[in-house]
Amino acid sequence: MAAPLLFHEGEAAQVIEGARADLDRLMSRLWKDPRHHNIRVLDDRPVMQRRMREPARLCALSTQQAADILRGRRLGDLSSADLEKLLSCEHVRMVA
Repeated sequence: MAAPLLFHEGEAAQVIEGARADLDRLMSRLWKDPRHHNIRVLDDRPVMQRRMREPARLCALSTQQAADILRGRRLGDLSSADLEKLLSCEHVRMVA
């Protein structure tokens, strides 16, 4: 499964893609896990081929990137299309 993950100001956003059975199993575990709360699925659709090229990527926005990209919005304010675009951008750098 491809699953780039972005953290910013206490929020996390992730695009997860893979086989339906795998995604259903993952989501079932996440819903039951008390460490995860306020989970929202913004989009659930079949894709014909992978949209996220890297199998895993962890990203964090710098203060300047957040100002430039989010323009005062929180991750939770973005649409699924905006989040997908953000998580696939090259200017958001991988963090260790």
